[in-house]
Amino acid sequence: MEKTWIERQINTYHTRLQSLVYERSINEELGAPVVSPLFIFLTLWPQLHKEQIEEQQMIVALAVGAAKCSFDVHDHVTLETVEERDQLTVLAGDHYSGIYYQILAKHCQFDRIGHFSRAIMAVNEARTTYRFEREMTAELWLHYVKEIEVHLLEALYEDCGYAAYIPLLHLAYPLFLIDQKSEVFGLQKLSLEDQQMLSDTLRAQFEQQATRLSMTASEQDFWLGRVTLQQKEGEFIVI
Repeated sequence: MEKTWIERQINTYHTRLQSLVYERSINEELGAPVVSPLFIFLTLWPQLHKEQIEEQQMIVALAVGAAKCSFDVHDHVTLETVEERDQLTVLAGDHYSGIYYQILAKHCQFDRIGHFSRAIMAVNEARTTYRFEREMTAELWLHYVKEIEVHLLEALYEDCGYAAYIPLLHLAYPLFLIDQKSEVFGLQKLSLEDQQMLSDTLRAQFEQQATRLSMTASEQDFWLGRVTLQQKEGEFIVI
């Protein structure tokens, strides 16, 4: 995979997404929504893999990005939304969610609205359940990564005919979160021993899946977030 071409596609996607979801009052108060370069890469993967960016698939990928923005901003809302900033955050999440529908409707992707809406409903149900989770285990943590972080990408891969890569999503995304020492879904509540055991198990399974799918070492590096994508003056640069 040619790194500069991937860099260009990621930046094009990021610029278009930021333009689509832009709302002056929200950006001034809360800042522009942040979507990780790994999520963007995995969102674009079906097209990057073919080394051809098709506009209709890009439209769907942008809609998925808008939905992801909605989830992420809603995660910053407390259970009792009494503060003015919390209320604005709720409105921001609703705004991004509305953009998701607008993107697909504008381009007459009505069949896809139903497909992705079911995925969005499942993610929201999992997010609600997680908020009331009192304890965390490795199995539960993996469950929430799959049901909240990966579910939209699953729906996208199914839509693109890339369902064979879904098992990799279930392995690569949690591996990246562990490597980044993320606190998403209470990972920090697991002992370091459990985290290491989980990482070793996931990595071995990832390597098996990658071999089965004949992925190159470069592709694997991108999937695991090993290729550093740094942001400089609003654009991502492959390091």
